[in-house]
Amino acid sequence: MTDSAAKTPQKRVTVASLKEMLTEQALNAGVMQESMERLQLQLEDRHWERTGNTHSASGLDLKTVQDVAKNLRGWITGGGIMKRLCELRGDTIYGDGVTFSNYTKAKTAFESANNVEKLFSVEAMQEINRAHATDGVIVFLIHKETKEIIRYGIEDMGDPYLDGNDQERSWYVRRTYKRVTPAKPKGETVTVFYATDMCPVKKSGWAKIDVGNDTKIEVDQDYKAVVWSVNRQVGWPFGIPDLLASLQWAEKYTGYLKNQDRFAEALASIAWEYKNTSAAAAKIAGAAIATPQTVAATANHAAGTEMKALPGGSAVSFENGQPLAAQAAAAAGVTVDSLLAESQAAAAQTLDPDVKKMAAARRLSATTILKRIGKLLNAPNLEVIWPDLETESPFREAQMIVAAYGTGVLNPDEIRGPLAHRIRIPLADGSKAPKDAIIPNTKAALKAAADAKPAAGTSTATGNGTNSQGQDVLGVGKTPASNTARDKGEV
Repeated sequence: MTDSAAKTPQKRVTVASLKEMLTEQALNAGVMQESMERLQLQLEDRHWERTGNTHSASGLDLKTVQDVAKNLRGWITGGGIMKRLCELRGDTIYGDGVTFSNYTKAKTAFESANNVEKLFSVEAMQEINRAHATDGVIVFLIHKETKEIIRYGIEDMGDPYLDGNDQERSWYVRRTYKRVTPAKPKGETVTVFYATDMCPVKKSGWAKIDVGNDTKIEVDQDYKAVVWSVNRQVGWPFGIPDLLASLQWAEKYTGYLKNQDRFAEALASIAWEYKNTSAAAAKIAGAAIATPQTVAATANHAAGTEMKALPGGSAVSFENGQPLAAQAAAAAGVTVDSLLAESQAAAAQTLDPDVKKMAAARRLSATTILKRIGKLLNAPNLEVIWPDLETESPFREAQMIVAAYGTGVLNPDEIRGPLAHRIRIPLADGSKAPKDAIIPNTKAALKAAADAKPAAGTSTATGNGTNSQGQDVLGVGKTPASNTARDKGEV
């Protein structure tokens, strides 16, 4: 120890200094925790794993997806913005329902109360939309004998068994769930594999799957699985949730609104602002405010005191956070006006072009999955019919179909189904167009027109079955040659 150090007086530690130190440490700990939470969110958004063919999924780690899905479920259940995003997508894509044809042999399966509840109803499709919003993947299990459908999401899912040469192809999907039986009323945890419809026939008969570490898991041969993933990328067997990209912006927008609400409450609690030229005058004003006053009492103030009414909560802006909401809406594929319920009534008749494309793309994806399920239900030629996204489009589309048929390059059976759907005419299962239907602008049509003899009093000059100037194709009568009726004032 040097002489100078020995002569330096030690700073005395006081209670106040300790409290100050603890406050500073708590603040630093809070900042570090916030930074870790942000880092965790970034990892959840960007941390993708490639695990190879170890019977596990490539892409986003399964545990991470399950954690994100749990968080998203809470948001779409109790969070206004996320719930609105989810319902906007579901109402646009599935709100008008979906119908089917060519399932005569599978009528019992399609009309089953269980299957209607799980897949063939608007409520079922809305639930599927919510699952895609939070989980990104749904597995449908179809019983081979009863044709009853079971579905489960990411919460019960385990790592799938993949094709060794194709990471996108799941041969078997894994499920862990609690099964309750009379023998075990408290339930037992069951882990089982199911063969998918993408599994080759020669590989689909395995009794057990080797998952390593001398562990083999049983395969339930009573069911066949169909996996419906969304937002999948090349090389991934499963997808990611629809609303994952919207989550961080919905959190920020919700936080902004809450902060503005607290600010408005704080301003509303302060009615007047006092400004004084001296500390003594400020104390006098403070004492006057603290003392209860009667209504219409007289207030006396010292010289130099200024009293000004504050604007209050009405001066707080809640609209400046709209760009945050716009980011959440863009990530979900909807418009910010619809998200914030600012759409005009006239806009209800016309969808935003980008929203329409989003809905059409998801419907095409659903059509593919529904046809795959239809094959397992003994409806190999299942036709999926979606209602039009806009109310005025059926008439226009019907005109386009008729005009296309007039070119002579389409067969009657090719336009019969689409045209009947647009003009709301139901078609019997398996029915076809008449064999003697004449296609316009073909040699057969021209020959038939040349051989046809016009009826008495009609003309075929127009060729389109309508009256025209000087022609009475419809046979409603001829115009009189004289103008007697006009001269008499009768017309």
